[in-house]
Amino acid sequence: MSERKDPPDERSKLLEQQWRAYHQVLLRFLAWKLGRRAADAEDLLQEVFKNLQQYEVDFSQVQDPKGYLLEVARKVLSRYRCRRAREPSAPFPDRAETADGEGSLPEDQHDDPLDTLIMTEEFELALTQMSEREQAIIQLKYIDGWTTPRIAQAIRRTEDQVERELRKARIRLEALLTQRNARKGT
Repeated sequence: MSERKDPPDERSKLLEQQWRAYHQVLLRFLAWKLGRRAADAEDLLQEVFKNLQQYEVDFSQVQDPKGYLLEVARKVLSRYRCRRAREPSAPFPDRAETADGEGSLPEDQHDDPLDTLIMTEEFELALTQMSEREQAIIQLKYIDGWTTPRIAQAIRRTEDQVERELRKARIRLEALLTQRNARKGT
């Protein structure tokens, strides 16, 4: 009777090989998405690795290992944002005010100026100046593309609460972007 190589050992070797090849790519991706918070990125990177081990991913069957690993990292990041958004915070006022005291933003605009700013350096820098809760809700809605009901379910809030939090976070983000642009122009 001949000894066969145990498939889990082969899977472990392939996982280790892919991990070494894409470790830095994943770390940079997570750090960038987290506003350059390296410690949080390292923690999430460990969570990505645990997920890969737990689900016994067979990389011999994966067509695009880099894409697959980035997708796992994106899912881990989304779960992290949901956990952060669930953390208790002070209640929001009923009427959010802008920096100039004018009141809240108009409802759903079709030509949303924020769409053109997402993933720009200004956007990322402004996002890092916001609380983790504000960052999480902005990222879930505008970067990950989650719907308000999905966010509400994930962070265990009502849709109205999520809409208020989004409105407040968006007003703060726009104020930060306006401040940055004003400083740039001076």
